[in-house]
Amino acid sequence: MLGPIIKTQILENLFGIKFIVTMVICLLLVLGVTMTGIARYENQLAADQNIKNINKANLEEAESWRDVGEDGIKVIKQATPLSIFSTGLDESVGRTATVHEWDFPHMEDSIYSTTPIFAVFGDLDLTFIIKIVISLFAILFTYDLISGEKERGTLKLCLSNSVPRNTYLLGKSIGSFVSLILALSLPLILGLLLVLTYGSVNFSSGEWASVGIIILGYVLYMLSFFSLGLFVSTLTKRSSVSFLVLLFIWVLLVLV
Repeated sequence: MLGPIIKTQILENLFGIKFIVTMVICLLLVLGVTMTGIARYENQLAADQNIKNINKANLEEAESWRDVGEDGIKVIKQATPLSIFSTGLDESVGRTATVHEWDFPHMEDSIYSTTPIFAVFGDLDLTFIIKIVISLFAILFTYDLISGEKERGTLKLCLSNSVPRNTYLLGKSIGSFVSLILALSLPLILGLLLVLTYGSVNFSSGEWASVGIIILGYVLYMLSFFSLGLFVSTLTKRSSVSFLVLLFIWVLLVLV
């Protein structure tokens, strides 16, 4: 009984405008931020080499160790390919520091100092897209999942048969969540293939494992908003009310 409900829900979503719009927007955003991430990573590699060249030139010009201590030596956090997907705190606190003999080193070149808006919304990477956009799509997939059935009167019709309520709810939930994952899977796969085509990007086995953990975190994050949307949809009788409640909660949790 559960299988046909899941299949029906998946097919209903796949041929719906909601799924098509979600996939197109995800495709454009994921490929866009992937290209941005690759360019950012290549700039970090260039910055790493530039710091090394500056340090080498300063050491060659120094006449004594005191000159080196007074001028300082710049150190930089090594660039990692994982920054293509998520910048973390590197851009927030800075990647470079100057070591002097007379002062404690501190991080420099924070992006907040030049672009304060990033302090509110964060850097434009895949994590930002998942956090802001995909979480909203998770709500759009669920706000009318049950409340919409109530409005159309189809919920009573379905439950009048020998279908248990928990089975019906579980089937529609699994089908909708699988549809949401499918809408995001193709853009993610294309994004990973795009990363692999660049010769400057090389992932180690440990970094691939980290990519898997990052993607798992994305799925769990989407699942939390999906469950929230399903919960509110079951409590309300009108999909418009469900959407407004969920939109308020989304703004509160994500933006505020």
